[in-house]
Amino acid sequence: MPLSARDLLNSKAKTQDGAFSISQIYFMPETWRLRHVVLDLGGWFHSEEVLVSVERFAMPQGGEWPLRMDREELEGAPKIDDTSYDSTSLPPLIVGPFGNTFSPLMFAAVQSEQATSDVPRSASTEAQSDGSERVAYMDKVTDWLGLEVFGDAGALGRIEDLHANDALVMTHAVLDDGTELALSRYRRMADQGHALFD
Repeated sequence: MPLSARDLLNSKAKTQDGAFSISQIYFMPETWRLRHVVLDLGGWFHSEEVLVSVERFAMPQGGEWPLRMDREELEGAPKIDDTSYDSTSLPPLIVGPFGNTFSPLMFAAVQSEQATSDVPRSASTEAQSDGSERVAYMDKVTDWLGLEVFGDAGALGRIEDLHANDALVMTHAVLDDGTELALSRYRRMADQGHALFD
């Protein structure tokens, strides 16, 4: 029976020390292989996301995804910086009502620098930057869920789920009408933001 990416995202990573929410799963776009899972170790009022390799997980069962790590190992795992944004979406300069200018790009750069300047450079901050760097060239599973799909004949539907085999390689996209579409038929992402399949 295939594994559902949506079910994996909704499951809890279960360790001896407790259960943790899964906020993201990353995969290699060339091979469709699941590579990393982002876990939220934070509590009610804060989020502390860490990156864990799928190699540390056992097969999921009953809404839980068993994880072979203890709390100390999880706290030492690479951190993910979720405050990143696409700076190309910001305008280079804004002119206010009285002729004053403001640069959102410069403001964002200063804010980012101030956020990291107070923290001493240590193994933990290196791990934090390393976590984001490890997934820089990977795709997020959540970016594919809800994605519109087109084929040669036009629109095919939206992706409701992605199925993976026991080796954690995604093999099929499940469309909103229940059709399973082999991911080997995927060609590219269109400029308009939808997926093109044969």
